[in-house]
Amino acid sequence: MLFILNWIKTLLRLHRPVPPSPPPLPVTSPVIPPISGPTPPPPPEAGVRKRIFHFVRPHVRSDGVAVKAHFRGEREFNWAGYKITITVPGRDHFIVDEFNVGASDEYWLDKNAKYLTMPQVGKKLRGWMDQGVGARR
Repeated sequence: MLFILNWIKTLLRLHRPVPPSPPPLPVTSPVIPPISGPTPPPPPEAGVRKRIFHFVRPHVRSDGVAVKAHFRGEREFNWAGYKITITVPGRDHFIVDEFNVGASDEYWLDKNAKYLTMPQVGKKLRGWMDQGVGARR
């Protein structure tokens, strides 16, 4: 008897209507709006946005010409009031994960020695990235 009840429960589970999934959201822009802050500027003239920096895989054109892998698109642009610069670590500058620096607790610091603070290290890193230090082109 228990076997039959379990079998009926299984059948009922199998034939239970599945709720419809919500329709997919339309993709209107590759730009994600900011959570807060200024609103993004209106699109450029003619309403066509420039493509953002992206990788193009190797392919063969319709005329038979082979195209190597390369990068395309805007690398520097303003978005919602922010100046954005897209770089490729190892190509445009050193790989940040390879940067290694010692750190020490304030208790152990020598009063006569010179040290860099976190903001100073950040400014140096940014300067090296802007200069292309360590780029492997």
